[in-house]
Amino acid sequence: MPKEIINSMQSSLLPYWESVYVLFLIGWWFSPRRMIESYATMVSSFAGNTLRATQLVNNNTLANMYSFKRTVELTKESGNDLARACVNLEKKDKFNKNEDNDILTQERTAENVITEKT
Repeated sequence: MPKEIINSMQSSLLPYWESVYVLFLIGWWFSPRRMIESYATMVSSFAGNTLRATQLVNNNTLANMYSFKRTVELTKESGNDLARACVNLEKKDKFNKNEDNDILTQERTAENVITEKT
């Protein structure tokens, strides 16, 4: 109800004020209707720009979060691969040491056999 009253008063007073401004040669650009339209355009543009800036920040934040998540996943996978490689290297090193020990044992046994024969 109050909005209807204000709108009706504005619609009835705007032509009067425009005619007064034109009468005193202030100009059409200074009419209350033009000022209201300019103000409405300015407020609308400001609100739209604020929303677009917020949307841009949100999109950038989400993109950075996705990139960070992917980097953490790749780092985890790389760490797992490195740990697996270290375990395999240790197993191989242990296997090689056992083979070396077997060869040394065989050589010593052969030397003992030769020494016993003489």
